[in-house]
Amino acid sequence: MACRTGCPTKDHHSWGACARAARLSTRHVINDHANLTNAELSAYRKARRDGLDPAGTTMEAIEDARKAAS
Repeated sequence: MACRTGCPTKDHHSWGACARAARLSTRHVINDHANLTNAELSAYRKARRDGLDPAGTTMEAIEDARKAAS
């Protein structure tokens, strides 16, 4: 299969053609990653302000620290 996982038509001849049809760009991917990273860092800072010490800056590590504290 050449299409992206989320392609509704699954009829493109290549992954690139599928991405172009969906109007995906590296800017879009980079922005999504930056937004996720910013959200994780904000959640980490809030957890530290709340007195928690997460094992990392991922949402999973932050949630684990919150669960362990409750």
